[in-house]
Amino acid sequence: MKAPHLIAAACIAISFAAHADVSKKDQTFVTKAAAGGMFEVEAGKLAQSKAASEELKAFGAMLVKDHSAANEELKTVATSKGAVVPTA
Repeated sequence: MKAPHLIAAACIAISFAAHADVSKKDQTFVTKAAAGGMFEVEAGKLAQSKAASEELKAFGAMLVKDHSAANEELKTVATSKGAVVPTA
């Protein structure tokens, strides 16, 4: 999946900000990235529980694993820079 890599790259970009205050643009990104990541985790859980094929269930598991890791990385970097990361 490319989404975790995009989130990681964006987190790195945020980490190089010259000041501790988070810009409105960065906060908007964090909010949208967190929402998207949480959606992917929930979609993966749904696929795991409702899918008929084992391949789709495995894809759901991959979504949960990859996006959960990306969400944690986003949370770590964003909070270290003073951004507020939504939890729901």
